[in-house]
Amino acid sequence: IGIIVVSRFEGENMHVDMGNTDHKFFNIVFPVRLPTSGRAQLDLSSTMEEKDSHPVSFRKNTGILLGGRSIHGTGQCNYRAAEEFRASLTIYLADITEQNIELIAGDSTALFPNQGDESWLRTQAGRVWGHGNSLKQDLGRRPYGVSDDPKFDCPALAKEGKCESDLKRVRKRCSKSCKVYMEDDAYYEHLAQLMDTTTKAEL
Repeated sequence: IGIIVVSRFEGENMHVDMGNTDHKFFNIVFPVRLPTSGRAQLDLSSTMEEKDSHPVSFRKNTGILLGGRSIHGTGQCNYRAAEEFRASLTIYLADITEQNIELIAGDSTALFPNQGDESWLRTQAGRVWGHGNSLKQDLGRRPYGVSDDPKFDCPALAKEGKCESDLKRVRKRCSKSCKVYMEDDAYYEHLAQLMDTTTKAEL
């Protein structure tokens, strides 16, 4: 999950989110704040040329689904005179395989999970689809031993605020002290509470 916030954009940035994952990667761009002073759009295209793009307007409570190789870019805008901005969540959905895990783990769009953390992604593989799995019957990830790199004094670095200021080094090396991931006991306890709340709501 990542967050994209835009108050002004001019120019071109047509791109794809992911390379060839054999159609096992999708991105949902979901607006959480829309401005009132101008259009909020995502440009879609069949080429990398801005001139070939077609704008799609964001709408409240409606996401835009993109494939990993869907060519898209930020729609031009300027909300600053009205002191506004637009904000969207980017939610990545992927069927993790050994053939695509390195590519997907290497993406740098979001702060979570840590970039390059293939081990954590493996705990998620097959979690919500295939073999009868689904979001409704989600049993959570497989166990994952959250740990710090012993070469770093992670507790001290965390107290100094390095988890937030040194994202590429300390946050990656100190996953436990930086609380990037929940430890297994806390994770499964929290998951059980969520599942119990969902079941009671359905009843």
